[in-house]
Amino acid sequence: MADQFWVRDRVVQWLREDPTIGPVALKKKLEEKYLIQLSYWIVYNGKELAIDEILGKWEDSFEHAFAFKEEIERKSHGRIVKIDYEKVGSKIRFSKMFVALKPCIDGFKNGCRPYLGIDSTTLTGRWKRQLASAIAIDGHNRMFPVAYGVFGSETKENWGWFMSNLAMAVGSPPGLVISTDAGKGIDIAVTNVFTNGVEHRECMRHLYKNFKKRFHGKVFKKNLWPAARVYRKDLFDMHYNIMKKSSPKALKWIEDNHKHLWARCYFSTASKCDYVTNNIAEVFNNWIKHEKSLPVIDLMDRIRQKIMDKLFQRRRLAMKLNSKVLPHIVKDLNAKSRGLVGYSIHKGVGHTAEISGVYKDLTPWRHAVNLEKRTCTCNKWQITGLPCTHAINLICSYRGLELEDYVDNCYSISRFKAAYEG
Repeated sequence: MADQFWVRDRVVQWLREDPTIGPVALKKKLEEKYLIQLSYWIVYNGKELAIDEILGKWEDSFEHAFAFKEEIERKSHGRIVKIDYEKVGSKIRFSKMFVALKPCIDGFKNGCRPYLGIDSTTLTGRWKRQLASAIAIDGHNRMFPVAYGVFGSETKENWGWFMSNLAMAVGSPPGLVISTDAGKGIDIAVTNVFTNGVEHRECMRHLYKNFKKRFHGKVFKKNLWPAARVYRKDLFDMHYNIMKKSSPKALKWIEDNHKHLWARCYFSTASKCDYVTNNIAEVFNNWIKHEKSLPVIDLMDRIRQKIMDKLFQRRRLAMKLNSKVLPHIVKDLNAKSRGLVGYSIHKGVGHTAEISGVYKDLTPWRHAVNLEKRTCTCNKWQITGLPCTHAINLICSYRGLELEDYVDNCYSISRFKAAYEG
């Protein structure tokens, strides 16, 4: 009869090759190979026994924390590895850990935009605590892990500890944006630690989720997300006032409970990032979802390995690039330039112009563009660092002007290479 020990003996080799295989996948493999039906919990317990055999006891993992820290510090100067512990009688009990590798710190400062999405996810192994992360974005809008760590529950003390170490690692670069959900612990920690003018954004997806629990109606479905996404304050005010007229109570609730930035029109132009959600942190959580069941120090080291592999892959890609701006940016701008119809250009002094046209409902619009200052009254160019369609139309009307010359430096190949050279 198949029991957990039978399962252990048969899955141990599979787990040596890949310790992140989950119980569901193991159950399927065993049932297909041996033509039997197995209980999920028998497979789960068998996997745990096999992991103990391969990686050692869970309890021993915590004892390896300081050895892990010492080895990282010995091999990587400029890294930050912090461990906190509690004393229980004469024994020391592991409490939390923070890791910021030197290539990640340097890559963020030298090659990424000053934007960090911060979130945590629950571990799925025996130590069911939180894995926190701070994730940046490179010129390709791909995630760039900067720091990660583990702690207990999402209290203001634990988040404060994580944020303090993060601030030690990255400092406070000009235009720094920190995006979080609406959790009280993380909210207080960001406010207390980053006191020198950081732009604190709040994830619109979490805001909307909380909002829907209390208020309903088509007026919110039609206007709340559009209010968050528009680049111009007058359009934001239009959507906002429609909702406020319909339900002053609902908008009062937002003002009282969601005080951080959630609308694009209020974002600064320094970060060149227009994200209204914290999805980049969710990308990281999904990236390490199979590792979350590992013993803690094995988890921390496996994440280090995955980051190492990711930096290598992208460094190899960067070495093949030799133009000024990342190819996908140029490709996207060229595609937009071919699709512009119905635009009228009225040029002024220098490279300025008024661009006008009509929307699909025949409502007229017009915007002022200044190529030298890289501005458009639609506000999209200033916030994203990429020419809007109005600017593209004007640039293409001049002979000798190239679209890539009007792209912000954060999308340059030199910055992309700097992000991954460590």
